[in-house]
Amino acid sequence: MSQRFLHLAIVSICFLAATSRYALSEETKDMLTPLSDAEIRTLLKGNTLVSDGAKRGEESFWAVYYLNLRQERGESGSSRDSGRWRAEGGALCSHWNTWGNGEKCFPLFRDSRGRIVAYFEGKHSFNALVVKGNSLGL
Repeated sequence: MSQRFLHLAIVSICFLAATSRYALSEETKDMLTPLSDAEIRTLLKGNTLVSDGAKRGEESFWAVYYLNLRQERGESGSSRDSGRWRAEGGALCSHWNTWGNGEKCFPLFRDSRGRIVAYFEGKHSFNALVVKGNSLGL
């Protein structure tokens, strides 16, 4: 009888752990608001997206200025590049002249703190802040 009770206790604990993890991921997902194409265009056009938590001059720092509804200019570490962008399917799609390898699309969300949260191929990619205008001179 005690072995059966132990087995039930272990199964119950595993079930609680699994459902708690599921609830946490659902809660995290619920805290993100997906951005529409129109919201992405309005948010980025004429503004700069800056990496959250990094300062200019640090290797992890990056910033992208979205000149209009097509052109972008960016800085990452000590490197600069330009390219083109568009919003499609709730994602920011960028194609840089020298960075990366072709176009990459990042579904964008806003979190409860107002940060922009991006994913790439289903995995968290970055958190960023929107800065009005081109104050970094990109």
